[in-house]
Amino acid sequence: MVYQFKVVLAGQAAVGKTALADRFVYQKFQEKYKLTIGVEMYTKKVDIKDETAILTIWDIGGQSRFESIRELFFNGADGAIFIYDATSSDSLFALHTWFKEYKRSNKMKYDISHNILVKNKIDLIKNVGEVISEKMINTIARDPNGRIKELYDVSAKKGTGVKKMFEGLTKLILDNR
Repeated sequence: MVYQFKVVLAGQAAVGKTALADRFVYQKFQEKYKLTIGVEMYTKKVDIKDETAILTIWDIGGQSRFESIRELFFNGADGAIFIYDATSSDSLFALHTWFKEYKRSNKMKYDISHNILVKNKIDLIKNVGEVISEKMINTIARDPNGRIKELYDVSAKKGTGVKKMFEGLTKLILDNR
C-alpha cells in the first residue's frame, strides 16, 4: 500500500529549511542562501520496511512577513519538522512561536500530528563552538504545543543525518496512523 503524507518544514528564516529539502529530494546543496517566498513544495517517495509513503514536503517561508499566510500551509499536516540553526539560540527559542502557530493552524490534524525537532548546521559547531546547551534544547522539546517526538542533529551542507531524519518522521507517521 502507498500512503501520502503532508510534512511541513518550520522555523525562522535562514535555518536551512530549503537546504534540507534540496538535500533530501535532490541530493544537492547550494552555498548561496535562497529566500523562500511563501511556500515551496517537494515530493519524495520513502520506503520503510514493506510500506511506501509519498511525502509532500512544504517548505514554508520563515520571514515574519509570511506569518499571515502560514496557517494556510500548516493545516492538514501529518507531521512537522521544526528546525533551528545550531549556531543561533534565537532560532531555537523562536520555535515556541512556531509551535503555537502550528497548533492554532493545523486544526484538522494537530492532535495526531507527529513532530520532530531538528538541529541543523551541525557542521558549523566546530568553527563557532557549542552555543546551545542541552538544557535549552530540552526546554524547547518539552513545550507541550510542539508535541515533539524525536530529536535529530543534521547538516544539510554535508548531508549528515538528513535522510535518517525524513525517514524517522515517516516511520513515526506510519507507525501511528
